[in-house]
Amino acid sequence: MTAPVDRAAYVRGLRALADLLERHPDLSLPYWGVVERPMPIYPRRYTGGEVAAQALTYVAAMDARPVARFKPCSVNCEPDYWLEITGTLGGLRIEVNSPAAKVCERGAAGWVIPPALRELLETTDGGEA
Repeated sequence: MTAPVDRAAYVRGLRALADLLERHPDLSLPYWGVVERPMPIYPRRYTGGEVAAQALTYVAAMDARPVARFKPCSVNCEPDYWLEITGTLGGLRIEVNSPAAKVCERGAAGWVIPPALRELLETTDGGEA
C-alpha cells in the first residue's frame, strides 16, 4: 500500500524545483513535463473529490485548449478505457488521465465526452471509444 501523500510538502517541493531551475538554467529539466513526455496526472488518486470535476478544473486552467483521446487499458485491468487530455499549464505539459466511466457518458457506440468538457477541448479522437 502507498503511504499518504503530504500535499503541502509536495507543493513546496514543486515550487522549490521551479525556483532551482529558474536560478540555474544550465540544469537539465525533469523528464516529465517536456514536449515528449507530459507530466501524468490521475485525478482518481491521492485527493478527494469527484474525478470529473477534477478533470474539468485541470482543463479549464490550461494555457490553451487541450487535445483529448480515448485510450484502451493496455493490460487486464479496469477501467476498460481512459480519457487522456493533454495540454499545458503555465508552459508545463501535463496529461490528465481519467477513467472514462467516471468522466464520460455511455453512448450507443461507446464512451462520449460530455458537452461541458468537450467545449473546452481543441480536438478529440471523435469523442467516442
